[in-house]
Amino acid sequence: MSPPTPPVERSGSGAPAVLADTAGHLDSTRRQIRWCREVTLDTHPANTASHSGLLVLGEEAATEFFTEERARLRKLFPRETIEETYGVDLLLAIRP
Repeated sequence: MSPPTPPVERSGSGAPAVLADTAGHLDSTRRQIRWCREVTLDTHPANTASHSGLLVLGEEAATEFFTEERARLRKLFPRETIEETYGVDLLLAIRP
């Protein structure tokens, strides 16, 4: 079972749209930061459980998903640690 994939709005939302909308009204800058950390296989599902796509599954479906996911991850990562990689998009806008 795979978690539902939330729809991604592609109509110009996000940082590029905000930067375009603020042109001439705000001084703005954008920074993209990538970082990663190593966590245990028990911590990883706990972090994933907070994502909205999994929150709407309901308790029974989420439990089934995490049971299957934990078994798959144990096969792939026998040391029982996994590296989580994140991308952070930071947008700062200041009135001139």
